[in-house]
Amino acid sequence: MFGKDDKKVDSVIGVEAEIKGNIVSKATIRIDGKIEGSITCEGDVVIGKDGKVKGDIKAKGIIIGGKVTGNINAENRTEILEGGQLVGDIRSPAVIIAEGGIFDGYCEMVSKEKGKVVEISEREQKVSGRIRSE
Repeated sequence: MFGKDDKKVDSVIGVEAEIKGNIVSKATIRIDGKIEGSITCEGDVVIGKDGKVKGDIKAKGIIIGGKVTGNINAENRTEILEGGQLVGDIRSPAVIIAEGGIFDGYCEMVSKEKGKVVEISEREQKVSGRIRSE
């Protein structure tokens, strides 16, 4: 998923599953069902194309193929796949949005080493609505 040290998916929330409550995991999880609550994971979180999450997600890496309504905090990177949707804010050192992916929110790029916001000079900033781009 995110590099050479990737581990297998340890937990799967199936398409027919609906969970109301918070999830805490030490290992990678995949969500193909519906979750209403926050997710805190020491591994990666993968939201499949049928997965729906209403709540904040904090994990090492996050891949969104389904729908997420909530804020994202990723230690390594956040990826929104084609057909994936995120309505919420992102805090991550790396963000990838595939063509056909939808993102509605603010994005804060942070340095992986220091956890600080990456500085961008005023000349490089161009504000267009809610998203800053070059």
